[in-house]
Amino acid sequence: MIIIATEPAKAMNMESIKISFKDDGDISHTAEIDTNTGKLIDYENYVKKIKITDFKDFSATSVDQIYKPIITKMLEHI
Repeated sequence: MIIIATEPAKAMNMESIKISFKDDGDISHTAEIDTNTGKLIDYENYVKKIKITDFKDFSATSVDQIYKPIITKMLEHI
């Protein structure tokens, strides 16, 4: 989790700030933060991606429902 102090930007009458960061894979990203709310602007444009692994008895063939261990792994990252 990243904590950003927006008070200095608000004092300069800035509506938003941009931050740059690198993820666990050393890939650079930029995000825009609203200085009034401290929340991500256009959050719907961002997708959290995590590779989930270590399944037992997994079949790569198509099925009519999601494999339950995949659901469990996905919920661990919410």
